[in-house]
Amino acid sequence: AGAAALESKALSSRSVLLETEKELAIREGIIANKELEVKTSEEKLQMERNKLSRSLMDVDQSDVRVKTQQVELDKEMHRIETREAEIRKREEEVKLANEKAEKMFKEASEERATLSSRSHELSDLARGLNERKQEVAAAETQCRELLAKLVESEEEMKRSVECERS
Repeated sequence: AGAAALESKALSSRSVLLETEKELAIREGIIANKELEVKTSEEKLQMERNKLSRSLMDVDQSDVRVKTQQVELDKEMHRIETREAEIRKREEEVKLANEKAEKMFKEASEERATLSSRSHELSDLARGLNERKQEVAAAETQCRELLAKLVESEEEMKRSVECERS
């Protein structure tokens, strides 16, 4: 009778042990799946991070181009302003001259109109460049915000996996 009770107790213990092993195997499977999900998410995050880095580089390059164009526009505006000042001076001299001077005055007036038109075109271009600079700055800010969100999401996933493991 004592042996039967011991054998019954051993069978019961084995049954509990098997159940515990099953639960442990299930939990290990869940943890392995979570780890796989985290790894997949980390790979996706890395790809997104790479895309964002490339986008930031593109934005930076665009910003450099815009700044370079702005410098060129500023130089051209200065040249035009200088030229317009010279033309105004020449117009005053031409008013006092003879018939030949009147012809030169007419030519200078035509050149001034052309330069003024170019000045307006350059002003329009400058406005366009300023709008582009604002778009570039907004895109850069958006990229930085997305990158920050990705980093935060990655941190949350790591914490979630650590909690699952615990």
